[in-house]
Amino acid sequence: MAARMVKILNDSDAELTARLLIALDSLDPGSFTVKRLESLLASVREVMAGFSSWISNCCG
Repeated sequence: MAARMVKILNDSDAELTARLLIALDSLDPGSFTVKRLESLLASVREVMAGFSSWISNCCG
């Protein structure tokens, strides 16, 4: 069960990353929006890594 949850999280993370990268490509690199999206992407990656670790420790 834990492995399945981690796979779903990893797949979701990959999809989110791809969508954010596409959005970033269409914006001016110096704009506030790009900096904000990069910050959000980093935050999402942190949360996903922490949750994946928690799932592995808790249920793995």
